[in-house]
Amino acid sequence: MRVALVHDWLTGMRGGERVLESLVGLFPTADIFTLVHIPGSVAPAIEARPIRTSFIQRLPGAPRRFRQYLPLFPLAVRRFDWSIRDGEAPRRRLAGVHFERVLGVRTRGIAPGQDSEAALSLLAVTFEPGDAPSGTVTLIFSGGAAIRLDVECIEVRMKDLGPVWETESLPAHAADAQPGESPSLGVAPR
Repeated sequence: MRVALVHDWLTGMRGGERVLESLVGLFPTADIFTLVHIPGSVAPAIEARPIRTSFIQRLPGAPRRFRQYLPLFPLAVRRFDWSIRDGEAPRRRLAGVHFERVLGVRTRGIAPGQDSEAALSLLAVTFEPGDAPSGTVTLIFSGGAAIRLDVECIEVRMKDLGPVWETESLPAHAADAQPGESPSLGVAPR
């Protein structure tokens, strides 16, 4: 079993970092993932582990002003690779999606502590306008899960991150769905 430990930020030793220190003892080979890390700010047992930070670590002044960057909403998704040619096996890719100017976040069907191996495949992205240019972006995932982002305006980037894997089927969507309607979703065999 592969284990990764994820912590919001590593900038000092408080209650959450003490729990993380205990978890590092239980899972000595686990990598640690965090938004930002100030080297030397946490217990030696944590500092000794590989610590992987987000892009926020590289932003100006992040170690001291990282909370100002929290509206930058990074997300990793699994997407279908539509670039396949006839006769090639269907495949999926890991991709990073980054939203800026996020004012609020709500989720449905995604719970803290949920099985990290469970795949949430991004099926659709919708936008409901508010007072221009604001509105709500909804990311719709497999299994009925969704993330709703209240945004000041739409600023989003998506980049393939790597690994690519074959899948048994490819997405099939109703061709007659009307704009604003959720298409009925199905799976077409290869």
